[in-house]
Amino acid sequence: MAQKIMGTFATGLAPGAGATSDSLMIPTGKTAAVLNIAGGIDASNTVQLQKRAATTANDWSNVGGAYSSAQTDAPITVAAGEEFRLVLVTSQKEKAISYSLSVES
Repeated sequence: MAQKIMGTFATGLAPGAGATSDSLMIPTGKTAAVLNIAGGIDASNTVQLQKRAATTANDWSNVGGAYSSAQTDAPITVAAGEEFRLVLVTSQKEKAISYSLSVES
């Protein structure tokens, strides 16, 4: 069974930034996750993948650069005990960016 987070960053009539997704905890024995991003993502509407280790409390760190284009089944290297989330970095009004991050368990 897959563990998965999914959702949509939707800004409505006002530009937005800083919204976060739910987080995905990586189970023991897993080394890869899959990222999908679609919708209104472009150079002005970006998201960032972040992670933290179970031992670092609230210390989230960026994984690579911000995404500004659609991703389909993009592989993400993970380790057991890490936690991942997506953050809306920049967004124009009336844009919606859908996302999913999953790991097979």
